[in-house]
Amino acid sequence: IDERAQVLKDHFNREIICEIEPGRRFVAGCGYLIGEVRSFNHTFDEDGKRIDYVLTNVGFCHLLRPMAYGSYHPIWFVGDDLGPEQDLIVAGPVCESGDVLTQKDEEPLARKLPLPRPGDCIVIGGAGAYGHVMSSNYNSQPLIPEVVVEDDQCTQTRIRQTLDDITQQEIRI
Repeated sequence: IDERAQVLKDHFNREIICEIEPGRRFVAGCGYLIGEVRSFNHTFDEDGKRIDYVLTNVGFCHLLRPMAYGSYHPIWFVGDDLGPEQDLIVAGPVCESGDVLTQKDEEPLARKLPLPRPGDCIVIGGAGAYGHVMSSNYNSQPLIPEVVVEDDQCTQTRIRQTLDDITQQEIRI
């Protein structure tokens, strides 16, 4: 590193400071996005193959990374009576083609997952870095609460946004 720093110093004729931002490496695995399965839908591709969707109350408004650049996040369903594994596409609550949590190269990508039921929990891993800071109120979706879990203690650190919170800065015209 010292040799390369000297090359840069000589080239730019000034001292070079190297800064590293390892946040994602340390924090991503510490965060989970937890939501609820709401319903199911299906379509057919041009070959007539059925495509099954699990619709949830969390999506790109809460975790932008899968839509923005196809990042992979592990997904688990938690419920009393999960069905057999099958190819499922997991989508969010906003009626947008990009509101898909299982995608690659900007295309929905089915994953082998156990079939949940409405009301079951969905847990999305790797959401600790950039999850909240990249979230938005798109289509008036509220920002979600945050909870820190340490040992056996849960502490809420951010409350769920309400519709009043979202609209309070709007001006009636």
